[in-house]
Amino acid sequence: MMQRLFAMILSMFSVMGAAMAATPEQAERARSCDIAQSTITTSIKLETVLGRFDSEITHGSKGAATDDAIQIIEFFDYSCPGCMALHPALDKYLHDNPDVRLDLVEYPIYGRTMISRATGNKTLTATHVAFAAREQGKYIPFHDTLFSRGGRPDKKKIKWAAEIAGLDYDVALRRAKDKDIQNLSDQNLAYANELGILGTPAMIVDGIILSAGPWRYSDVGCLVREARSARAARP
Repeated sequence: MMQRLFAMILSMFSVMGAAMAATPEQAERARSCDIAQSTITTSIKLETVLGRFDSEITHGSKGAATDDAIQIIEFFDYSCPGCMALHPALDKYLHDNPDVRLDLVEYPIYGRTMISRATGNKTLTATHVAFAAREQGKYIPFHDTLFSRGGRPDKKKIKWAAEIAGLDYDVALRRAKDKDIQNLSDQNLAYANELGILGTPAMIVDGIILSAGPWRYSDVGCLVREARSARAARP
């Protein structure tokens, strides 16, 4: 049931875009999973962009904490319905696959639209509070709690999530207004633009972007299994 739900979500919210890079070894594994050659080619071309991820992009992580964990990267927005729907499915996937790490990238594109501003959408505020939560060591609790509430974030939901997560909310809210914190969301938006990512949710699995066409749950699982098999075969 969960796999069918995940497959439906991915097909509904597929994103057109470029890719983070893949090594030739990762590309070969992607071919084994019947990933489109155009997706693989684009992934390989962006190897230098991939190399900058850890040093340039502020992100949170869930799942395996080891350096050799199989990496999934998700670009998300707190106002994105597809991201909300994926959240529990990804948590279950991490639980069932303890050698996988999910790197979470704040990508508040909803906060930059005219509709967002007109309706009082607080995506940008939520993102900036999340960065402040990271400084307090509460990023994942805040992230998970806010998504669990459902619906687009507003001031009440953000405060509620912060308090449930154990944040010093007043400190976090003041910190969220500082320019260096707000610059982090700008950096993430610019980085996603380099990748050609145009929407959320966008995911990259073992160096292969899956937003260059319709997403399939089987692609995620296959790429993870291929990476796992390759590592097990190493001496």
